Amino acid sequence: MPGILKHAADPRPAVRLAVLEALRAMADHRQTEAIVNMLKAAADKAEQRQAELALLAACSRSRAKSAPAVIDGFDGAEAPARVSLVRALGEAGGAKSLAALVERLKDDDPDVAGEAVRVLTGWTDLAAVPYLEELAADTANLRNHVLAIRGLARLAGPSGDRPADPALLAGTLKLASRPPEKILLLGTLGTIATPGALALATSALQDPALLEDAALAAVNIAEKVKGMEKDALRTVLQKVADSTQNPSTRDRAATLLKRL
Repeated sequence: MPGILKHAADPRPAVRLAVLEALRAMADHRQTEAIVNMLKAAADKAEQRQAELALLAACSRSRAKSAPAVIDGFDGAEAPARVSLVRALGEAGGAKSLAALVERLKDDDPDVAGEAVRVLTGWTDLAAVPYLEELAADTANLRNHVLAIRGLARLAGPSGDRPADPALLAGTLKLASRPPEKILLLGTLGTIATPGALALATSALQDPALLEDAALAAVNIAEKVKGMEKDALRTVLQKVADSTQNPSTRDRAATLLKRL
């Protein structure tokens, strides 16, 4: 690596690109600062793109260890380089990257701020939830609102060993302003076999735009729910059967009713 980095500032573009190609294949957090410097000094879009790819690769290998150099790189960086650095924060992850990313939401350049929103809504850590909820609450900015709702829906769903979060789903349903996002949330809700999830799905039956998806979610939950009184479950299933126009959903509800 020291031998490669000696040529990072070579006046010949072809040499610098070769350096970046090697860094993309081999670099980790120990070379992150050097890559950031090359990114900020890139002569054109092609070189900047190669520097970004090398930086993303290094951050992907070293994760949070790469974050300090990326964060420091924002000082004095032009807007195009800041966009690349924002993407690198997403690859690095961790608490420091998240804090720096939230700061970029207020960046003076709309491209940088917009990319920060996109990266934030793809964050895999539940630590992003408060910031996503703040974005989702602002329905005046529809793009940010929709992206934030989708990010919250993903975080509220099951992932690996992490179960779905009914409370987060309920809160996000209240924040969602459009049927497409509410339907997405109802789909996740249908995987949670609890009385509370069933009550939430049933409450959505009153919205004509959500009725069929709410009915499907309710049946999915009812087939697996435990610890619920039969009379209460019967009431819900009868409401679903009376409301839905989907033959499959109605038949499933009727089958469950017969078993009670």
